Amino acid sequence: MLTLPGRGFCARMGVGINASAGLDVFTAVDPDELLRLALGWNGRREVLAGPSRRPAPAPNRDQPVRRRALRPGLRRRALLTAAARDR
Repeated sequence: MLTLPGRGFCARMGVGINASAGLDVFTAVDPDELLRLALGWNGRREVLAGPSRRPAPAPNRDQPVRRRALRPGLRRRALLTAAARDR
């Protein structure tokens, strides 16, 4: 873990790491390089870009699909249209 000075840092000027922490003194460090060091950059720029865009998980096929409860008249019509569709 890198410790930064108490004043914070300006990305344009770079970062000066405090020597009293037992680390080497760096002046005018490239901010991208510091991020790569801190985050363990693995050669892909996407590591710094934010959350990954994974597809949503597939629904569980073992569970039956829940259908809305229909009023008796609508249920009868739905059954008739389903029967007509199957013919």
